[in-house]
Amino acid sequence: MEQKNSILLVDDDVSVLESVKEILKQEYNIMTVTTGEEAIEIIKREPQDLVILDVNLNGISGIETLEIIRSIERDLPVIMLSGMNTIKTVIKSIKLGANNFIDKPFNINDLRIAVNEAIDGNNKKAINKVPEVSIDVEQFAEKYVQNVMKDDMQLKNALKMFKEEYINFIFNKFRNKFEHTNTIIK
Repeated sequence: MEQKNSILLVDDDVSVLESVKEILKQEYNIMTVTTGEEAIEIIKREPQDLVILDVNLNGISGIETLEIIRSIERDLPVIMLSGMNTIKTVIKSIKLGANNFIDKPFNINDLRIAVNEAIDGNNKKAINKVPEVSIDVEQFAEKYVQNVMKDDMQLKNALKMFKEEYINFIFNKFRNKFEHTNTIIK
């Protein structure tokens, strides 16, 4: 019987922990904790094949936790999660060695793909002793910026539609008032 890989989930939102655990429990051994401090203690004691780490944690942040993880276990794959990220946070995570960065709420298939890639990549490294491949931060940042620009464009379109609807509303309101006034005068 093949042994399952181990994943440590770190998030202070218990509902996120439960949902990710439910998604991945068939394929992996899952351990959950709610703080960076707990994660560090576990990594010191028990080998893990992957860490899924929230950026915003109570106590030490996910970024600080990632820095400490890198000092303990340099090659341990880490996927960062965040619902409120900035390009600065994404770039810092990647520079510190995060394998991937996933926005919350996340797509289940995107999460599974990221997990499989991180674990498969780590297993291949262990088997082949291939040096770590650096991530193209510029390409990653460009993709992130494109997503932000797309969201910005959607927001601008929504604002434009709102303005048009508001102008029509005001126009119709005054037109009705003007027509009502003309009817009374006749």
